[in-house]
Amino acid sequence: MNYNLVIIIECLFFFIFNFVIVQMILKWQSIKCLCVNSPKKDYIFYVSVFYLIYILVFMFYPKFILSDLGKTIAIITIPITIIYLYQLLNYIKELKNKNCDCVEEKHFQILEWYTYISIIIIIMEYMYLGIYFIQGPEYKEILNNYIMNNRKCLTKKTHNKINKKNKLYDNFPISYIIKKINKKN
Repeated sequence: MNYNLVIIIECLFFFIFNFVIVQMILKWQSIKCLCVNSPKKDYIFYVSVFYLIYILVFMFYPKFILSDLGKTIAIITIPITIIYLYQLLNYIKELKNKNCDCVEEKHFQILEWYTYISIIIIIMEYMYLGIYFIQGPEYKEILNNYIMNNRKCLTKKTHNKINKKNKLYDNFPISYIIKKINKKN
């Protein structure tokens, strides 16, 4: 599977999604629709603009994600995205309950379908990332260090005597140790 193509399609989907949301909100502001005014609308608008910029930077300069600033922004976007989609769903329900005349029915449908598709894509992304990291060498190293009692963040110099006793087990394969642990349970 060509993951570059999947990433490009996903970025284009989210770019179009956020662009449509920004255009709808700007249209509602231009016709001075009062029933759409809400703090949620402002949050959705500014986060959509942020994502438009973020996606453009990612598409034209993908190495940005590998920088420290890019990694920090990527981590920060996780809760922002969850809150964003939650606010978007609540805002759609709020607009439907108000029976706002200046919002067309097709706008509701577009917002709802895009939101549901985005939620499904994001859940699939997080599942993929979870599976990737569980099967990756980083997770195996962490698990190996935990099983071998080589917890670097928890060991201190005073625990060297305990670690010397466990040096006998350092050469055992991990599968053998896991089998022994499972037999005891």
